[in-house]
Amino acid sequence: MDYSQLDKLDAEIAELKQRIAERDAKKVPQPKTNVGWASYIMNDDPHLLDMYQNAERQWNQMQEQNKLTKELAAQNRQEQQMYAMDDNMKNRSHAAINFEYARQAYENDNTNDPRVKAQLKQALDNALTDYNYWNKRLGYEEVKYEDKKKAAEGQSASVKAVDLSAITSFDTDAQKKETLEGILKNPAYDLNTDDKLYGHYVRLRGIKSKEQANKEHKANLDKWYKEYSSLRGIPQENWQEEHPNEYKALQKAGLVK
Repeated sequence: MDYSQLDKLDAEIAELKQRIAERDAKKVPQPKTNVGWASYIMNDDPHLLDMYQNAERQWNQMQEQNKLTKELAAQNRQEQQMYAMDDNMKNRSHAAINFEYARQAYENDNTNDPRVKAQLKQALDNALTDYNYWNKRLGYEEVKYEDKKKAAEGQSASVKAVDLSAITSFDTDAQKKETLEGILKNPAYDLNTDDKLYGHYVRLRGIKSKEQANKEHKANLDKWYKEYSSLRGIPQENWQEEHPNEYKALQKAGLVK
């Protein structure tokens, strides 16, 4: 037997074993083929090596195809979930509208007919159940029914007890904000069951708190003092004549003589 051919085979086998070791290190499984090293050596057939390489290539292609298939499937699932979320949001929006219509129909019923009232209440309960079903599906808090008309009547009386008409000033911005927010939170303001509330809100919103007035006055004093102190001689005297009120304010604050 030609020893040079054996040496060549040994070198090829060593190279192929190295490739297998590198592939195994990457955790790539061997292709399932009947072509082995023994068949290659014993038959002295180089085509067996080609068969082995073709099998390995086909296996790698199959792995890439499987990877692509999984990626496409994941993308399709994500798109389907987005479509489902969009549909759920639409269903929740419709349910919210239906619930509001049912609530208004029930609370504004003036028929004084117990049967009509019962039917409207049943429709309201059904609408609320549907609304809360979609709230639960989407992770929103459960909505509980509250008769806004009755709540408005009760809270309107409490607001009137404060006597908004007696308020003519605010000491701080926080006090003003609290009063205005109290009006906005009153259901009577939304339902227009108390036409005076809006007028009170507009009037009180226009009142400047003492805290804000003091801030603005201090800012003006700083501005006037800078203008006045930047002048000398006759220009300064002219400024006094042209701004008598500002100069008096500076004198009262002790900034000038």
